[in-house]
Amino acid sequence: MSFLDGDDDDLPEAKGGRGRRFSLVWLVPIVALAVAGYLGWRTVSDQGPRITVTFDTGDGLEAGQTQVKHKDVALGSVESVTLTDDLQDVVVGISMNAEAEDFLGPETQFWVERPRIGPSGVSGLGTLVSGAYVAFNPKPGKLTTTFKGLDQPPVLQSSDPGTEYLLTTSKLSSISAGSPIFYRGIQVGEILGYELNKDEEDILIHAFVREPHDAMVRTGTRFWNASGIALTTEGGDFRLQIESLQAVFAGGVAFATGSVGKTSPLAEKGQRFRLFPNEQAADEAGFSRRRRFLLFFPDNVSGLERGAPVMLRGMKIGEVVSIRLEFDVKSNQVLIPVVIEIEADRFKVVGGDIKDISAVPYEIADALVKRGLRAQLQFQNFITGSMMVALEFYPDEARQGLGEGGKYPIIPTKPTALTEVKRTVTEILNKIAALPFEGLMEDVRRAVRAYGALAQSPEVLNSLKELDSTLASAQQLMATANRDIGPALRALRVFLSDGSQTLDKLSSVLTTVEPDSPLQRDLRQAMVELRDALRSVRVLADFLEAQPDALLRGRIDLKGDFAR
Repeated sequence: MSFLDGDDDDLPEAKGGRGRRFSLVWLVPIVALAVAGYLGWRTVSDQGPRITVTFDTGDGLEAGQTQVKHKDVALGSVESVTLTDDLQDVVVGISMNAEAEDFLGPETQFWVERPRIGPSGVSGLGTLVSGAYVAFNPKPGKLTTTFKGLDQPPVLQSSDPGTEYLLTTSKLSSISAGSPIFYRGIQVGEILGYELNKDEEDILIHAFVREPHDAMVRTGTRFWNASGIALTTEGGDFRLQIESLQAVFAGGVAFATGSVGKTSPLAEKGQRFRLFPNEQAADEAGFSRRRRFLLFFPDNVSGLERGAPVMLRGMKIGEVVSIRLEFDVKSNQVLIPVVIEIEADRFKVVGGDIKDISAVPYEIADALVKRGLRAQLQFQNFITGSMMVALEFYPDEARQGLGEGGKYPIIPTKPTALTEVKRTVTEILNKIAALPFEGLMEDVRRAVRAYGALAQSPEVLNSLKELDSTLASAQQLMATANRDIGPALRALRVFLSDGSQTLDKLSSVLTTVEPDSPLQRDLRQAMVELRDALRSVRVLADFLEAQPDALLRGRIDLKGDFAR
């Protein structure tokens, strides 16, 4: 019987064994797959928004290498650096981390950090080793993906607490963004920037003072320009003022709060302060009560500028605040109104019932003007040609008071000393030019001819001869008087007789001489001298007759007229 034909019981049975166990080799790819999935999930979850920042230049920026940092912590990386279609700007594509998403508001600022030398000092030296990177100043707000990069780092970071104020000035000088702000020589803030005011007459400077120093800024605080080196005179001595070397090179602002200012309220954010040109001007600003007056100078105001001092007897009492050019249609004249500001607190009223001069400043000014107070332009510096307004008293001036000038009362003015000299010289020249020189010369010619004719006339020659003989007789008389008093007295009587006749003849000659001529004046002088001589001889003769022994005593004293 074949195997195929056998019984089913004779067939062999198949026996099954145990299956194979799971191999550990499969754990490696499973773990690798799990790690890769986790890393992928982590990468996707950490991926923040992609933003674009436009810079003027791409210096130091490289795609895939340059990082975005804040406080030296990486928060993103540069993915691309391309140019705009017009090739004017550089567009930088940046992939930010998710943790920075909430700080990408519209006011967020980006800039490239590299080595710089600025008003605040040297910065970015670490980039010499690590290379340039994109820094940003985070600002919370609605997510923004497009930004305009800054050329320079912002002066303040978002983490700097403090208060911002506004300073007004007419001249910026060397102040710039980043210039320091000092309080008693300590830097307590920085200048954020500046802009023109809406009226374009003043400059607005944004000043930031950090905490806790902003608590010292009150409504009575005064700011001044501390830039450079100031050389002033005080008490006859020179005074050199330097706030700091940093202020010398980078400019700076300083402020102080005096004893009066400390009692004033705390200054609020955005409050405006006047920026004074120097510390001395800031100190003088303590005279807060001011009154304005209007001046109209008849002279050229060249050299007079805003801020020029107003002096009263050598003391500064105010300054010039405005100089304009106006055209008066009614009078058809060009006017230059000058507005001055007087500090009322500089005056102290004594000997009266007035306690506060600021209560009645215009009444007092009116009284001073009636006493002769006038305004005049004077040189402040002969080298630079700068002018100032000097108030002086001129008692001879008309007793007029303050004028009506609309908004401000008018103080009368006087021309400058140089103008008065020019005017006086012009008047003298005009008078000289108006003299009738031709008529005068003709009168002189006639007088000379008349004098020549008179000098040759017989009457004058005879009078002169008789006068000469009279004088000779007088000499002879004086010589004879020492020898014999008797003959001397007789000679004196003869001299008196001859002298009287000579006077009569000279009087008759004078009637023939032209009036007011030189000859007439000479003859009159000769007659006066001859008359005095005759009077003295007559007194001498009378004395000798009364006291003939006087010659023997050797002294003749006629009330002090004669003495030997």
